[in-house]
Amino acid sequence: MANVPQLALILREHGFIQNIKLMRTEDIPSLMMHPTTLDGSTGHTGCTPPQPVFSPEIVEMNAAMLLRFLKTNCTRENSTYLLHRTAGETNIQLFDISSISQLRQRKWIWWLALCSYRFACRLEQLQANVLSPHDKVTRREYRKRQRSLLHNTLNLLEELADMDGGRHETIYAAVCEHLADTYLWNDEADGDVGIRDANKPEPLASSSQPYRKVTVDCLNKAQDHLTNGIKKLSQLLSKAKEENSAVEVEALSMQLYGIHHKLINVCLRLVDHHLQNYFSSNVVHSLRTAARMLSDAVWLLLPLDVFDSKRKDDSEAKDFTRSILLQYSWLWEYSGHFARSFAADDMWRVRGHILGDDLLSLFREVDSASSSVVKNCFGPNWKPRTSVGAASHGQVSLKSLSGIVVLPEDFEQIERSVLASKGCHEAIARAKSILYQRPQLKRDQCLVLVAASVCYSHSIEAYQCLTSNIEQESDNLPSSKSVPPLLCQRLGDACNEIGKILLNESRLVMLSESSSSDGAGDSIGKSHVSAIMLTAAQFWFVEGLEQFNAGNDLRNIALLRCNLCQCCKIRANTNVILPGSSKEGSKESETYLQEAVDHLVLAHESMGERDADPMTWDMVSEELAATLLVLGVRRRQSSLIASSSASPVLLQEFRPAPGLEKAIVEPMERSCKIYESLGTAHAAHQAAAAHYQLAIYFSKVWTCQRDEQKTREKLVAAFKHFGLAHQYFFHSVGKEPTFVVLSLDFSNLYSAVSGEECLSKALACCLDCRKAFSSDSITAAKARPNVRDWFAQMTTLSDNLFERITKLLLSLVKIEKEKELTTNKYKAMYRQVLTHKLKSTQKEDPNGDNGHELPSSFAVYGLLQALSDASS
Repeated sequence: MANVPQLALILREHGFIQNIKLMRTEDIPSLMMHPTTLDGSTGHTGCTPPQPVFSPEIVEMNAAMLLRFLKTNCTRENSTYLLHRTAGETNIQLFDISSISQLRQRKWIWWLALCSYRFACRLEQLQANVLSPHDKVTRREYRKRQRSLLHNTLNLLEELADMDGGRHETIYAAVCEHLADTYLWNDEADGDVGIRDANKPEPLASSSQPYRKVTVDCLNKAQDHLTNGIKKLSQLLSKAKEENSAVEVEALSMQLYGIHHKLINVCLRLVDHHLQNYFSSNVVHSLRTAARMLSDAVWLLLPLDVFDSKRKDDSEAKDFTRSILLQYSWLWEYSGHFARSFAADDMWRVRGHILGDDLLSLFREVDSASSSVVKNCFGPNWKPRTSVGAASHGQVSLKSLSGIVVLPEDFEQIERSVLASKGCHEAIARAKSILYQRPQLKRDQCLVLVAASVCYSHSIEAYQCLTSNIEQESDNLPSSKSVPPLLCQRLGDACNEIGKILLNESRLVMLSESSSSDGAGDSIGKSHVSAIMLTAAQFWFVEGLEQFNAGNDLRNIALLRCNLCQCCKIRANTNVILPGSSKEGSKESETYLQEAVDHLVLAHESMGERDADPMTWDMVSEELAATLLVLGVRRRQSSLIASSSASPVLLQEFRPAPGLEKAIVEPMERSCKIYESLGTAHAAHQAAAAHYQLAIYFSKVWTCQRDEQKTREKLVAAFKHFGLAHQYFFHSVGKEPTFVVLSLDFSNLYSAVSGEECLSKALACCLDCRKAFSSDSITAAKARPNVRDWFAQMTTLSDNLFERITKLLLSLVKIEKEKELTTNKYKAMYRQVLTHKLKSTQKEDPNGDNGHELPSSFAVYGLLQALSDASS
């Protein structure tokens, strides 16, 4: 029938091959049972050819008839048939077992259910051990057949239960678990789980989890089957506990734990998918289910003494504890990510229709449900090392989410220095009240961010417990020797955001204090409240810095150092009362500014080089340069007695000591170098401002030096920095008031040096200001929003400039008269000044603001232009 040309016979005896014989297909009827074939000899005993034992035509006819019979009668899909022939008879009987089972015969139903279950298990073994992972078509067909057999098994078991044939809960639950596995099984190799879109975001967990590539549809189906299995076994376990059957309790607990373990992983993977699609209700349901299942899994293991301290070296107990701690960590990590995402993305309110209170309620439920994990897996002696709750001495928890944290040592310093204990508590309560009175969106953002930090802390605690108590033994679990860096970064990010919110609130309180018209007592209260908020912001920044260091996140380390720098600068520039404050305000501000500089230097050191992150490096550099400039100016102002005056210091006893002078000059010079290295327009402006501040310092101290050489050095430095600043601001648009002030200071420096040449250069500096008062400058100023302030400043400066020019020309006229020069250039220029003054007194406020109209020109511009023409 099959057209096979030859047949090979291998004769064995006691497992050893005795002979091999090859015969043609047409010789089979006559030689198959011939003695020469059976005993392995060659040739025939006689000349007569052997007679055929059977007729090939009859055999083929019978086979064809049997196949046609089977094809005609075996027509039902997913049915099982039994072909039977009694020994010694020629009649063949065909039994339809499925039809027999439908006659409600319990024996046949039970037998058929077990057959279906065994065939399904056999298909699972074939897929795992025989089929190639790349043969996706065959694997898909096998799995389809396997699911059909398992569903048939469930239907038969339910039918058997309806016939009072027993519920068979353990087998039913095992079938449900196998059905769930068909949707979760071998997801990395099979195409049946769906193709992952490369454009979709990666999973949100910080470490590898099971079922990472399974689709949402498969996860939901698996969840339903696992839930059904748990329902079946839970009732049986309760009955076994009532009967005190230890063997049954242990067996059922182990089977239930395996199903719980898979269901928790499925729920967590569903959370991952739902978080990426703003399915808030699904996220809440999945997290609650995972927390409840995790708690139930712990209670299932309690009768088995898995958490007994006597079994701490048992490898099986370690595996159970490791598994629960990993799932506990993932549960809190997803909770923290839910909170962090909600605080950063308004789409959760728009599409998810969820509020901050809903999240806080969810996290408290998760915390309550998973408390059994902490009690049994962490142990009584466990102490968290980097928990936010532990670092805040219990001031931060899911029951206390204000974010206001005042450490005990800070509280004692505030209490000793400025406030009594009662007043300090009142300031803390008022700070919390201000945060709770903010608009709902801002209030929810702060509360949920604090909750996110608590969630991430719980997740990190689980990893730390794994590190300290359990050695890594299994290769199929993520390493527990260290906390995943991504998890540390997320906690650090949450702490940083909380610190930024509190820092901003502290500024708002200070602004309300400065603009408030209330009494002094209320103003002092606001100052203390601002101090409390700033202290809390520093706490969160420090906590975030520790996490970023643990995660080796160089960019965020640098950015967080910048935030700590802002805290120090606020303390230096305002009157907030903080721990460590003293009566010497100037010294305190310099200390805080130096601390800010140290933070920024450490930010550069953490990054190593600019190529690591050029944008962040330049931002830190610009912040460092600005802080250094402020520090140098603050030190100059506090060291020079005449800092508020434009005149230089004349007495040597007021000259700064060499060490103090270095402390003043070095920060400003470093600031100049940093700004010049950045090469941006803003940096060039700031570099010119730094040169201006250096010029002011040297112009004050050159007159009080101990010898001529030092005097010359300081004077040369003053001219150098004035020249660099003058060169920039001369061509700068929109900085006319600064240029005029700088020119006046530059003119004062020249006039402080005796001689006609220096006086003429001082006059030239004043005349260079004519461009600042031109019509082009006025037109450009009218396009800016602060035009009236600009006009007011320029009007005042024009008067000062006119007075300065008058004094300089008067001095130059005297020199001309003493030298008896014939040119009388300065005398003519002085007459022009007097003529301008006479005309301006005859007019009524020619440069003033007439109603709402702004002047189209400055009168001093014509004078400056005329004097410039005359001097040239």
